[in-house]
Amino acid sequence: MADLHFVDRCEKCSCVIVSYYAGQRNWGVVKVGTLDNSEKFAPQTHVWTKYKVSWIDIPADVPSFQEFYDFETTWPKQGFERLSKVRALSS
Repeated sequence: MADLHFVDRCEKCSCVIVSYYAGQRNWGVVKVGTLDNSEKFAPQTHVWTKYKVSWIDIPADVPSFQEFYDFETTWPKQGFERLSKVRALSS
């Protein structure tokens, strides 16, 4: 069950809007490109960069990771505490 991946899609075009990981629906990842005015939400980090295509340039001032990262050591303390509380709902 932990490997299940659920998504919510747009009713009009079927684009994925939110992804839910680890077999739960208590917290999800919003696909920023699906939002109105998505340019207001610049990337705060880049993950899985070892698979990026050559024509994507990652700015030097934006953290990037070859694969994923450890939430506890990377996120601000308050953000990690909020995530931990939401994740506890999935247990």
